[in-house]
Amino acid sequence: MSKKQQTQEKLLPLSSDALYAIERAILVESPLVTPAEYARRSGRTLSSVRNRIATGDLPVFREHPSSAPMVNMMLIAKRALEAE
Repeated sequence: MSKKQQTQEKLLPLSSDALYAIERAILVESPLVTPAEYARRSGRTLSSVRNRIATGDLPVFREHPSSAPMVNMMLIAKRALEAE
């Protein structure tokens, strides 16, 4: 087995046959991002993102109640799949 194939197997826990059974897949690069990073990725202003966090429109994760919020990209992806 070549080094490239070994690397691909490490990165891909599913067999190539199992991939054909997947209906949809979303790649989430980072499960949690800062509000500033979410604003950059989504093309929104930081104040708009902060407002959406404050109203509960964006799912966030806080490690502690006093921690800065991190936008939960996994939950956003899950909601997108469920909306289809």
